Amino acid sequence: SHESFKVFQFKECKIAIGLNASGNDEIRKAWASKDDTWMHLDELKSSHAIVKLNSPLHLNQEILDYAASIIADYSQFKGDMIPVVYTFVKYIKGVKGTSGKVIFKKEKRRLCKRINYL
Repeated sequence: SHESFKVFQFKECKIAIGLNASGNDEIRKAWASKDDTWMHLDELKSSHAIVKLNSPLHLNQEILDYAASIIADYSQFKGDMIPVVYTFVKYIKGVKGTSGKVIFKKEKRRLCKRINYL
């Protein structure tokens, strides 16, 4: 129960979603490890999410769909297919002086199916 971000549990992973720019920064800097996965709507303004996996569990389409659906809800994105961009936290860098803004590399893009995650 943090004011700037919210954490969801899905099977063996935890997904944190930033509720505002400082929450987006906080989940990346304070909550995430470098091998967690950072996610965002592709080319659109959105909340940031971090997916924290228990190691043998790999990021699969089901987890991506789940995380993408949370991001879509918190970003007022309406479509049934959700375009996301994701990469490891270690490839994300905050932009100095701009809260919630990042530069990333080695990213992947995926179209995710909207699911009812609640």
